[in-house]
Amino acid sequence: MIPHQKGFIPLSPTLIGVLAVTLVVAGLGIALKVQSARLESEKADHAATKQEYAVFVSKTKALGEEAKAKVAAEIKRQKEVNDASSKSYERRLADLHSAYGRLRDQSGAGGSGVPAIPAAPIVVDDPASRDRLLEVLRAADEQTLRLIELQDWVRQQAQ
Repeated sequence: MIPHQKGFIPLSPTLIGVLAVTLVVAGLGIALKVQSARLESEKADHAATKQEYAVFVSKTKALGEEAKAKVAAEIKRQKEVNDASSKSYERRLADLHSAYGRLRDQSGAGGSGVPAIPAAPIVVDDPASRDRLLEVLRAADEQTLRLIELQDWVRQQAQ
């Protein structure tokens, strides 16, 4: 038997084992509660992150669809501008060719489209020279028309 000491409570080894197991179980219980609280916190954070991601995905998708619609509208508008410019150019070019055709026909048929100098015939009064002059003037007018149409097209594209 163990001698008795003053101020010391004698405990049996079984009681000491039970107390140790109780302390271990209590410590594990506290650790379990702490970990459970952390797990619940992480689950809540994860759910919030998933919700934020879902909102981000839906906003991004909406912005993408909006951008696609804007691009499609701009492509349609530019096609309309191109078609209108092309039709206007073709119409004005046909009018120009028609006017020069009438002028050439009038000058070739003795009309007054390009007046002749009453003095002795010179190279300018030659029908071939007049036709060449009309051709040069027609080409210059075509280039002018192209430039005007191009300027209009650029202005419309910039709108």
